[in-house]
Amino acid sequence: MPTAPVILGACALILLPTLLFLLVVQPIWAFVEACGASLLGRGGKIIWLFMLLIFAIVASIPYALFVSTSAALRQVTIVSLILIGLLTGVGYGVMVYNPHLMKQFDSKVAEVKATYSQIKDLSEVTKQLTW
Repeated sequence: MPTAPVILGACALILLPTLLFLLVVQPIWAFVEACGASLLGRGGKIIWLFMLLIFAIVASIPYALFVSTSAALRQVTIVSLILIGLLTGVGYGVMVYNPHLMKQFDSKVAEVKATYSQIKDLSEVTKQLTW
C-alpha cells in the first residue's frame, strides 16, 4: 500500500478537528472570556467585543494569544496553530516530493479540465439549438 495517501489521510484527520476548533470553538470561547474579563476595563471590553463580533475568526486569535487571561485558551490556540503549520508542511512535502502522486494529481487536473471544456462546448451547442 502506498504511504503517501495514508500520510495525507492522517494529516486530514488531524487537521479537520483543529480547523474546526479555530473556526468555531475558539471564537466563541474568546467572546465568552472577553465578556467576563475584568482586566480589560469598560472601554477595552467594548472594543474587544466589537472586534470579536465583526472579525470573529481573525480577531479571536490575537485576543487568545496576547490579551486573554485564560491560560487554557492561550495554550490550546498555540497548539492548534503549531499543528496546522506542521500538518500543512507535511502535506505539502508529501505532495511535492512524491512524483507518482504528483503525476496522478496532474492527470486528474487534466481530466477535470477536459471535462469542463466538453461541458462548455456542449453548452454552446445547446445555446445555438435553442435560439
